[in-house]
Amino acid sequence: MLQCAFLEVTCFSFVYNTGNWAKIPTSVSALKGSCVVIPCEFNFSRFDEYAKDVLGMWQYDHFGKYINHPDSSEVVSNFKGRTDLIGDLQKHNCSLKIDAVKVDDTGPFCFRFEVPGIDRASYLDHTVFIDVKDSPDVPSINLLSEVKARVDLAVTCSVPHTCPSNPPAITWSRTNATLTVHHKATGNAMWEVSSVLKFTPLASDHMNRLTCTAQYWGGQQANISVLLNVKYKPVILSESACTVDITGQVTCQCIVDSNPPPLIEWRVSDSILNESNTGLKSFSANNSRGEQNTVTTGVLQGGVAFTASIFCSATNTQGKASLSFTRPMSDLYIYITISVVAAVLIIAIVAAVSRLRIKRNERKKQAPKIAFRNNYGNTQGDIANDVYQNAQLETKSGTPNGFTNDVYANVQAFEVVEDIYENVDANIGPYKDYRTNHRK
Repeated sequence: MLQCAFLEVTCFSFVYNTGNWAKIPTSVSALKGSCVVIPCEFNFSRFDEYAKDVLGMWQYDHFGKYINHPDSSEVVSNFKGRTDLIGDLQKHNCSLKIDAVKVDDTGPFCFRFEVPGIDRASYLDHTVFIDVKDSPDVPSINLLSEVKARVDLAVTCSVPHTCPSNPPAITWSRTNATLTVHHKATGNAMWEVSSVLKFTPLASDHMNRLTCTAQYWGGQQANISVLLNVKYKPVILSESACTVDITGQVTCQCIVDSNPPPLIEWRVSDSILNESNTGLKSFSANNSRGEQNTVTTGVLQGGVAFTASIFCSATNTQGKASLSFTRPMSDLYIYITISVVAAVLIIAIVAAVSRLRIKRNERKKQAPKIAFRNNYGNTQGDIANDVYQNAQLETKSGTPNGFTNDVYANVQAFEVVEDIYENVDANIGPYKDYRTNHRK
């Protein structure tokens, strides 16, 4: 049964005679440009007998004019085409719908029934006023549970309205989700539409705005937004690293993205270091929050041996993450190493060159010196001239050209003394024989 009270207003029954009554709210709300439904129930004494013949209509302005009538010609121009008796009169329902509500559609209005030639009545003591609003009600959002990354979430957006035949349409700013829509009457001539959004939030959804928009019949709309506070386990970012200054002091940064904030612990070899227990006086550790309030930076400073291993771990209520750091070399150590390597290379090159020179000199000293006397009494260097002269003489006296050319060629290549010696030695025998034979 439709309720006829609005807010704290009580319904009354009007009785003309035994069995005649009506239930109509005294006031209802409506949104300008939208539609409104006025709940109405009625009865008269001979209803069961004439229910199928009953006619219904609505009046206003001291009840001399009709805003709704079976004969549309009876309706005043200001309401023509904007009203509809949506109730089933044969079931005692006389509810009226007014569309495209205007600011002056305030009433008062009352219901009247007629059974032609039998009965008629206007429920003059049961009038209703309309409170026309310029702007719609703001929707409400209800988060049914705590928001956790990778855990299914259901969010409900609800909005009240006064037009069940054309309820507001609810849309969301998020698209990759499933939707379920529900309608219900809340009483006092009011209804509610709600939309349930189901999706799986991610860490990247943290601090994102989720918006619900209600589009009312007639064009007006209202929206509401909430920021998602998504809880997710720590993630150690790739920017995390260790550096070493020229003095060998190590500074490590463990940059963690998480919600809620993590507890960051450092481990150097087998020693656990954190904010409350540094373990070694030469170390200090501290955490600082980033601008987005989700990034925490843990800092570790101090002297760390070359063989030491450095680890960072971050823990919150959602999980844990850890990372192993490589201790870098200091710039001074790098410079020294490069200098030593360069010096060693230079020394090696100089030593190699010196050895080559010594070996070359030794080879020259050990080279054999060939000394002999030719037929003309000359030795070593003079042999070239003697051979050349002999070659010329023999050419004039008819010595074969092939032999003379060979001797001459070797004289031209005198820079290699061994070659000349070998050629002269190889040809002394034939040369002597030739001279002897020629002279004869």
